Amino acid sequence: MKLDLTKTNGSSPPTDFLTQDQHPLTPIREDDQIWTVTEVANYLKMSPRQVLELTRRRGQERSEFPLPCFKIHSKCLRFRKSDVTAWLDSLARKSRVQ
Repeated sequence: MKLDLTKTNGSSPPTDFLTQDQHPLTPIREDDQIWTVTEVANYLKMSPRQVLELTRRRGQERSEFPLPCFKIHSKCLRFRKSDVTAWLDSLARKSRVQ
């Protein structure tokens, strides 16, 4: 008996449903990587606790340039690499002006 894996039982879309651009396993661009708190801390040469302090509501409200992040759920904080590098560039520009 030969199985046809392109057919479904109606619970999931057929395999040709997703184009190459939409496929979840399509490699993402280097600057669109998603980072954890630890990865951001390593990149910025800070401790994870310092990164968490920058992302707290109080820190976000006090800062002229808040660290961009998003929450997947209450305990899962993530960062986009391109956002972190843009944030770092804006801090560098601000320090050059002063």
